[in-house]
Amino acid sequence: METLKATAVFTPNSSSPKLSLVQRTEIEHEIDDYLEEGGKFVCLQGVTKLGKTTIADTAAKKIDLTFKFDSQNLQGGAKDLWRALASKLRQPVEEAHSHGTSDTAKWSFRGLLGFFNAEAAGDHAKTSGKTVTFENDLAEIVTSAIEGLTAEGKTILVVLDDFHFIENQSAKVEILQALKPIANHKVSVLLVTLPERDFSKIFNKANLMGRSATVQVPLWTTDELEGIAVKGFKELNVQADPETIKMLAKKSYGSPQIMQTLSLRLCRNANNVRFKQEHLTPLLPPSEPKKFYSAAIDDSSKKWLAKLASGKGTRGTERNVYTDPASKRKYDGYTICLQALKNIGPKPVTTFEELKFEVARVLGIEPKDVSRMQLHGPLNNMTGIAHEEMKATLATVVPEGLPLSISIPQPFFEWGQTEMEQPIKILDPVLLFAIDWHWEEIMSSIERRQLLANVENA
Repeated sequence: METLKATAVFTPNSSSPKLSLVQRTEIEHEIDDYLEEGGKFVCLQGVTKLGKTTIADTAAKKIDLTFKFDSQNLQGGAKDLWRALASKLRQPVEEAHSHGTSDTAKWSFRGLLGFFNAEAAGDHAKTSGKTVTFENDLAEIVTSAIEGLTAEGKTILVVLDDFHFIENQSAKVEILQALKPIANHKVSVLLVTLPERDFSKIFNKANLMGRSATVQVPLWTTDELEGIAVKGFKELNVQADPETIKMLAKKSYGSPQIMQTLSLRLCRNANNVRFKQEHLTPLLPPSEPKKFYSAAIDDSSKKWLAKLASGKGTRGTERNVYTDPASKRKYDGYTICLQALKNIGPKPVTTFEELKFEVARVLGIEPKDVSRMQLHGPLNNMTGIAHEEMKATLATVVPEGLPLSISIPQPFFEWGQTEMEQPIKILDPVLLFAIDWHWEEIMSSIERRQLLANVENA
């Protein structure tokens, strides 16, 4: 029998771990209750890397038939939705007819998906002795097919993953409105998305108020994260000190993916445990914590942080420079905001008031003087930078076979641009991790570039 590998237990690159899976039963039960009603539109909301896809997959296992779609492929609205559903149901998008004054097309999906007894058919006619190709009425075909399935007592779920990838709000509303006829046949709809302040407005525009629900996926608690390590270590027949496990959980910033990574690194990198041990083996804490944690994430997170710190070009206008009187370190609007966020936590949500007071403390000025620094400019720009990368990638071809949540960067920084008092939100725990462990590296790089520029301009 093959020896169990540590990489088979801790799987940070998988959305559905098995041997170290810790289920969030309260959230799962809430979703199950909504889906059991049938015909409900359920929005599963939470920041990235919290296991939303795992929760959705767990719910889908209890349903007879699930149609899951990456929302990136539904940018065209209802038309793209019907094509996607027709493809899942093995229905033709187009029909070609020839040789006759009339030709009727009928199709059947009996048995194609494994348990059908019903047959859905559609009629389309019109030729004049030559081949004619035209699109079928996909909305009618799909609705008829699904009506037949639900009439047999089958439960059906439509999952739209990464619904926030649909940038056009009208397209979102159009898709939800298009799903209403099949929802009337007790088909449930599960939308997996990042937090959106205006999602209730989208439900309202789609006339779904009263038949919609939102389930929030909060950051994982320390106890939940510790459960990942405890469960996985047991599988490998190893044991870590409770304080070590607690520290791993604390440095995971509420993300099971980061906890999976740190647990794997504790086994392989800190203790050279790569397989299940024959005898119970103790795991020592990392001897060099900074090196252990800073090497735990890939370069993309540092790239995000560097982009935020660099900010947007000023087209020849010099940025304001602020000096920390204690360290003599110089900051611009972008770097002083990020320095303050690091000092405060970093935290997933930081109020503008907290930011203002920390900036004042670093620079040795009064909080009221921070208002004159116009930090809303850098905060607005960082929000734009965080969303631009997602939009740019959405405009390109996604690598085949790669999940959207991996291949497309998620918007990772957000500040309410319309209201000064809106909190600063860091939507990706990996960015929190990068701020904690890579900020000094980023700042040093900026300072070296600035020094080089000063020498060249001298």
